[in-house]
Amino acid sequence: MKNHNLLPNDALILSTCKLTTIAILASYDSDFRKACQKEGIRLIKSVEDL
Repeated sequence: MKNHNLLPNDALILSTCKLTTIAILASYDSDFRKACQKEGIRLIKSVEDL
């Protein structure tokens, strides 16, 4: 939460992706943009990102 300024639920989602080596996250939540970039997780925000 502190490192990426995320809400608790968003931090749990991001940490679960990291722990289980999920490389792609689909979300409309813009809070994930910088956090995913820093953690090496590809963020899909729209169909165009596929």
